[in-house]
Amino acid sequence: SCPDLDSATPELSFCTSLHFYTEPKSWNDALEHCQTQNSSLVQITNETVKDDVYLVWQDDNSSQAGVWIGLERSIFGNNPEWKWISGSKLMHSQLNSSFPVNPLNNHCGKIIIDDESEEFKWQDADCHNFWFQTPCLCKTQNR
Repeated sequence: SCPDLDSATPELSFCTSLHFYTEPKSWNDALEHCQTQNSSLVQITNETVKDDVYLVWQDDNSSQAGVWIGLERSIFGNNPEWKWISGSKLMHSQLNSSFPVNPLNNHCGKIIIDDESEEFKWQDADCHNFWFQTPCLCKTQNR
């Protein structure tokens, strides 16, 4: 959970607007769920957001399969680019060797935490598959 904002954590800029929903959903259902909560799937576009996501998620053990984020790519074309749902491109530096796993069938992105290093890893997944539903992280829109 997020630390108390009255404590000495002024660097925690996004935590209060992040919401972790533990009920497993497909990526499409997660996207819709966030929208009904007046938010969107979180987009990890810088280290600050990444750190806040880690703080919100790290204490929960129900999400070993990962957590949906607002990352997707087209089902059309040869090796289409990964983009955030806002349309901005995923920077190559954000990828790691485990991503993507299935470039032909997986078009939605999630994050997992590596058990050994306790660091984020990016992973592609099937947007619709019932068997691979995971929790999601929504970020309330800044007003």
